[in-house]
Amino acid sequence: MQCSICTKVAEIGEQALYRDAEWVAMPSGDKPGWVMLAAREHVEWTWSMSGAQAASFGPAVARISEKIRATTDASKVYLIGLGEAAIHCHFLLIPRVEGLGDEIRASLRKWGEAV
Repeated sequence: MQCSICTKVAEIGEQALYRDAEWVAMPSGDKPGWVMLAAREHVEWTWSMSGAQAASFGPAVARISEKIRATTDASKVYLIGLGEAAIHCHFLLIPRVEGLGDEIRASLRKWGEAV
């Protein structure tokens, strides 16, 4: 069975928002400013990252976050990595726009209380 993230990484081509040797970023769905950052190579999760992937992760997140802030005027950019639907190391970068922060914080609080 083909990994859905591997398929997206292979198909993104020139529409990539960011690309380096280890990571590629692409629009995520139809929400303005939402970006998915995925390992270019199939790697299960953060514990499986190579040294090069780990070293380039922070700089990639910083560059993409700054670009999101500049284009959306967001006060923050959230970084979320859940990996439930696709077992391929990927993260969402989500701009903090009016109302979104309250919704996410409330969801995380409820999740924390349940845990």
